[in-house]
Amino acid sequence: MFAHLRSKHFVCEVRGVTLKCRQGDCVRCYSTFNSLAYHLRVHHASNSVRVDSSHGTSGNNCADDSLASPSGISDGPVVVSSCPSKDATSKAASFVATLLSSTSVTQRNVQSVVDHGSDLVSGIVDDITRDVVHFGASANVDVSELVDQIQNYRKTFEVLDSQHKRLSCFCKNYDMVRSRAVFLGNRYDQSIDPSTGYMRHIVKRDTFQYVPLLQLIALLLSDASVHREVEQGHLSSDDVMRDLCDGSLFKSNPLFAEDPHALQLCLYYDECEVVNPLGSRRGIHKIGFIYAM
Repeated sequence: MFAHLRSKHFVCEVRGVTLKCRQGDCVRCYSTFNSLAYHLRVHHASNSVRVDSSHGTSGNNCADDSLASPSGISDGPVVVSSCPSKDATSKAASFVATLLSSTSVTQRNVQSVVDHGSDLVSGIVDDITRDVVHFGASANVDVSELVDQIQNYRKTFEVLDSQHKRLSCFCKNYDMVRSRAVFLGNRYDQSIDPSTGYMRHIVKRDTFQYVPLLQLIALLLSDASVHREVEQGHLSSDDVMRDLCDGSLFKSNPLFAEDPHALQLCLYYDECEVVNPLGSRRGIHKIGFIYAM
């Protein structure tokens, strides 16, 4: 339905556009197709409309262009599996993780891509299902099992359609190491009290985000290529300095002198300006980062 609204009626998710339910006396309004679809599935699941799925129909009628369910296979409804293909879900998770790794992509952008990608996959599944059903009917072949397998791909992005689900999926299936807030102490800021007009002190909690280093190293070493590079020696054999382990500082260190295969971690500190670097508030909103290499 949402793919039809975009392609035929040019309805899309833009700022200022409100999507109304209008099912019976329901007056709920939403700003995204994903939230409206969830509302329809939960609160109006019984208001289903059967649409004729005749092949090769043309015209501008909405019913003719709609994508119907494969009800021609049997008298009962098609039973859809509760979980999609694991391979398809893994590829979708990898796709979303690649988007999140980009510094210029926000959570709002990722949510929009996931919503539109889910609609695209649903449209493709509907097209394939309709062709398979048409072929089965013409060849007098039972394709219900094949249709069930195809329908599994409809829910490819189901475990990734919200920020909470994405975080849960990455932590559960891919051992993502989450940061945790560490309390540093309290500080006192001055602010003007709007009711009195006088300055007042406000207590602020200072925290920093810490990524557990041991868990992060364990996750990196679980990759075979990373583990192979760590186990492989990098000492130069021709007295030419190519790495840190070729220098005198490395050789004089008691830890590396005893165990040349000990992990070598270099800490690097950098700051990031989160506001306009040319504005009046520059310099007071910097965030410091400590990188481990």
